[in-house]
Amino acid sequence: MAIAEGLGALKSAFDIGHAINQRIREGKLYPNEIADQLLQLQQLIIDSQRALNDAAEEIRELKEQLATLQRDDEIVKDLEYISDGGFYSRKSERESGTVVAYCPLCWGDAKKLVPLNPREGKGNYFCAIHKSSYSTAAFRSRQAQQRDAFNRRNSW
Repeated sequence: MAIAEGLGALKSAFDIGHAINQRIREGKLYPNEIADQLLQLQQLIIDSQRALNDAAEEIRELKEQLATLQRDDEIVKDLEYISDGGFYSRKSERESGTVVAYCPLCWGDAKKLVPLNPREGKGNYFCAIHKSSYSTAAFRSRQAQQRDAFNRRNSW
């Protein structure tokens, strides 16, 4: 709507300028009337500028929203949910030999890729934001084996 308002104000300003020019050519110079029309002309130009600035701001905001949606879409295409552990991982990182676990709660809540903090042992992670833990079956199995070995050593 801002663009239409700006163009409407510009057309009115053009019409007033044309009318002033016509009066000058006809020799009908009425200083008070021309001064009023010039003030009107200035206001219309300011209104047009304001409307066009509003339109430019709206376009900028829409471009930012589009860029965010495109970025999120690219991330979604690259994300893979790892059910053994309950976290996300990026396919592109795994293909390059890097394995980073991402918090599913951070991604679900705010569309933010927040790496999980590794904890003791491979396959055990923690989200500092949500205070949630994630572990793979391999980690849980190693933990159970260590616990069983400890219990055997310490049993009477």
